[in-house]
Amino acid sequence: MVEGPGFLWARRVRLANEDAADDGWPGFAMIYGAENLEALHTYFKSDEPARFAQERAEKGIDELIRVERDWGVVEFSADSESAD
Repeated sequence: MVEGPGFLWARRVRLANEDAADDGWPGFAMIYGAENLEALHTYFKSDEPARFAQERAEKGIDELIRVERDWGVVEFSADSESAD
């Protein structure tokens, strides 16, 4: 997805153990940076979401994942290089 037009970066965050599922499976959050909301809407209108769904189905992992989507606007950002 990061290669898609308008997407800038992606981060995978492993959730703390206390946030693991009841069966002990770890949780992850994927966070994507996009140029703007229109880039996100363009992605969802494209064939890419269906292609990724097909790939998950072919690999038999659909029953192993839970997908929730939400979006918003960055109000503050800091990184270790500029947080002096």
